[in-house]
Amino acid sequence: MEITMANVQPVAILRHQSPGRLRLQVPSQKGNGLFFQSVMGSLSNLSGVERIEINPVTGSILLIHSTDAEKIAQYARENGLFEIRSGRTHASSFHQAAVKAFHTLDGQARGLTGGGINLGALASIALIGAGTYQILRGNFAAIPWYTAFWYGLNLILKSRPGGGTGDGE
Repeated sequence: MEITMANVQPVAILRHQSPGRLRLQVPSQKGNGLFFQSVMGSLSNLSGVERIEINPVTGSILLIHSTDAEKIAQYARENGLFEIRSGRTHASSFHQAAVKAFHTLDGQARGLTGGGINLGALASIALIGAGTYQILRGNFAAIPWYTAFWYGLNLILKSRPGGGTGDGE
């Protein structure tokens, strides 16, 4: 079979998936209303697809369904609509270096405090301290004290076991 541009399927990037909900984006078809209307018409024939929302301007497709997402992917592939690919990207080397540096600092904070305080707790203390300092100075316009409190308290809550910050997650 000769491969031409006519039989190459567009790539649909998986942007979000949860039970009964699938959000895809087809960047190569942005602005192509006919493509998205065609996709909507075809997918509406698939058993288990309850609702379809399309946005040709952003190139997105939202599927509300009661079927298996793999069944939707297979149907789209077999009917020449699109090929679904994961939207996950690999972290840049800068991001990897930053994460490694923060993990190192977190380990040092835990080591210095006998495991009692992690980097999230130190950041919380610093933010709450900054907020208190702003209040005491009467400076309510600089770094807003309420924002510092919010971030500080949020970090404390997230730094608890199972909270998602500083527990190796």
